[in-house]
Amino acid sequence: MDPAALGRPLTALITLSISQRVGRPTRETILRIPEVVELLVTTGDSDLLARVVARDTEALHRITNLLLEAPGVVRSKTTIVLQEVQPFSVRTLLEGHAGQAASGNVVRGAP
Repeated sequence: MDPAALGRPLTALITLSISQRVGRPTRETILRIPEVVELLVTTGDSDLLARVVARDTEALHRITNLLLEAPGVVRSKTTIVLQEVQPFSVRTLLEGHAGQAASGNVVRGAP
């Protein structure tokens, strides 16, 4: 479903740095925020990546503050999505897998 159809046309990616000792409570608190539509544990400069949807920048500001109030969150960095060129999809991957299976080239247990 398109979040814009639910009145949330703004998408943002928010990276979060968290205290390593508070991982599970942090994630559980963040997942209670309805506008968080995806949450990933990452490596690198941040620990979590949240995809959030919002009505507007004022709502995004409110959501960001909720994220910062989660236990263990040290800092955040927000990137607003201007255009979604390729929405999340595994269609091409599935089609390739189906093609390999049809030709007998699938290795069992391989990704």
